[in-house]
Amino acid sequence: MQAETSLYVTQRDIDRRIVEKALTYQTKLAEMSKWRPESVDEFRKAAELADRHYRLGAVPIATYVELQKQYLEAVEALLDTRREAVEARLELQRLTGLDFKAVQTAADKSKNP
Repeated sequence: MQAETSLYVTQRDIDRRIVEKALTYQTKLAEMSKWRPESVDEFRKAAELADRHYRLGAVPIATYVELQKQYLEAVEALLDTRREAVEARLELQRLTGLDFKAVQTAADKSKNP
């Protein structure tokens, strides 16, 4: 009877973790679907432009530093979301034994349709 109870508790714990990770994965995928694929390139181009203008003396150091900081924060946020989605997918795969497709960005999809 103790073994059955232990099995039941373990099964419920695994079920709870599967649902939790599935919801996390779904949320992160929905978040990533809202991204514009070209946004990272646009941030990079803006940072390069700010760098060029700073070197020419047209942009003060405070503006230059702020633009670089914003670029890094935007890229970090995008990468963090992708990392969290991959972690949730891997945990789901571990818990269920099922193989899920890897998270792909729009750029990845255009390379491998």
